[in-house]
Amino acid sequence: MKWKLCLVSVFAIFVSCSFTPGTSLHKSSAVQIRENNFIHDKADWTVMVYMPADNNLEEAALEDLNEMEAAEYDEEKLNVVVLLDTDGFNDGIDDWPGTRLYEVKHDKSGMNQSLCSIRLGSPELGLSSRTDKELNMADKRTMCNFIKYVKKNYPAEHFALVVWGHGTGYRSLSKSNTRAVAIDDTSSSFMPIPTLRDALEQSIDGEKLDFLGFDTCFASEIEVMYELKDTAHYFVGEEGTQPVSGWDYCKWLGSGFSYDDSGLELGKKLALISNSDSHLCVADLSNLENLFLSFDEFALKFAKAAAEKKSVVTEKLKGVQSFKSYGAALNPVYIDVVGMVRCGMELFPSLKESAEDVERLLGEVCVLSKNENIGVYFGSVKSDGIPASEFSPYYVQGSGVSGQCEFVKKSKGYVPSSSKENKSLLDVLF
Repeated sequence: MKWKLCLVSVFAIFVSCSFTPGTSLHKSSAVQIRENNFIHDKADWTVMVYMPADNNLEEAALEDLNEMEAAEYDEEKLNVVVLLDTDGFNDGIDDWPGTRLYEVKHDKSGMNQSLCSIRLGSPELGLSSRTDKELNMADKRTMCNFIKYVKKNYPAEHFALVVWGHGTGYRSLSKSNTRAVAIDDTSSSFMPIPTLRDALEQSIDGEKLDFLGFDTCFASEIEVMYELKDTAHYFVGEEGTQPVSGWDYCKWLGSGFSYDDSGLELGKKLALISNSDSHLCVADLSNLENLFLSFDEFALKFAKAAAEKKSVVTEKLKGVQSFKSYGAALNPVYIDVVGMVRCGMELFPSLKESAEDVERLLGEVCVLSKNENIGVYFGSVKSDGIPASEFSPYYVQGSGVSGQCEFVKKSKGYVPSSSKENKSLLDVLF
C-alpha cells in the first residue's frame, strides 16, 4: 500500500464466538520493517483494523490479514493499518507471542502461506518493528494510542475503524456481568462497551469516524449502537453470531471498494458480499436517539398492556426471532426489535400507532431495505437452558454499579429497575 490513501477504518471486528483451530497457515514470512514514523501524503480513505487475537482466534486473524494483502486496490488512495495481538500458540507464520503493527501491502501472489506487509514501530504504542512486546488490547489506552498514531501518520479524507474479535453478551467479571469486546487472554481482561466509547471519544477529537464496523458476533444490538452513536456516522455489525471467517476482506477492500464512496456506500457493499444467511445491519447513527426514545415509549406501553396477560405475552414472544450464544454458565439472549414490536401490536391493537413509529424509525436507521437487523438484550439462559432468574447489575437501573451503558441509564420503559418502580417491560415479564 502506498503512502497516500489513508483509509483509517476503525472497524470493531468481533469474529465468531466459537472457534476450533484447524490446519495452520502462513508457514513463512517476507515482512518488511519500518522503525521510524513516516507521515504519508493524504489519501482518500484510511482503514484501521483493531485485531485482539490473544485468544482462540489467532489463526482466523492471520487468515484475515492475508485476505487484506490479497486485495487489489490503489495504494495511493487507500491505507489499511492493522494492530494485531496474538497468543503465540498458533503453529504458523513467525508464531510470535505479542502485539505487532502493520501497514498492509498488496501481495501479488494472492492468498498464500506468507505475509508481506510492513511491520511498523510506534513510540505512541511502545512498539518496535524488530522486537516483540505484549500490549493489553482490552486497555482503552492501547486503542487510543493506535487511533492517534494512524490519524497522525496516515491522514485521509475519510477514516474507518474495524473492531475485530470476539463480541460477547453480559460477561462475568468480579462477580458482575457486562457487555464486552477485545478479549485478551494474557491479561485475563476485556473491554466493556462504555470503555470502548471512552476510547473512541478520546482519540477522534470530536471528528466522527465515517465508518465504524464490527466483525464480531452480537454487534448490532440497540444498546451497543446507542452507546457509540456519537463516535461515527455509519455503523456495520451482525445482529447474531457469524462464522469464524468473518468478513471477506479481499473482496471488500478490492472490488467492493470505491475511493469516492461515503461510509454508507462502503457498508452497503460489504452487505452485498456477505453470506446470504447474514443478519448484517448497516445503520445511520444520526437517528439512534429518536429510535431509542420511540422504542422505550413503546416498551412502556407494551408493559402496561402485558401486566394482566404475562403468560400469553411470554409465550408469544418465544416465536420472535432471537439470537443466543452458547458454552458459558450464563448465555445472553437477544431478541429482534422489529419482531418484538410486531408481536406487541398483534397482541394489543392499541399499540399500533406506537409500534408503527418504531418501525418507521428502524427503516430510517437501517439503510438497507428490509434489513432492520437490530436486536435488544432479553435476559440470559443457563448452560442447562433454563432462563436466569436475575439480570446482570450492569443491566438494572439503581443497582449501584458504575460503568453501565447509556441505554440502561436512560431507559424507563424497557430496562428493569432494582425497585421495579418503573414497571418496565422486563420488570413485568420477569
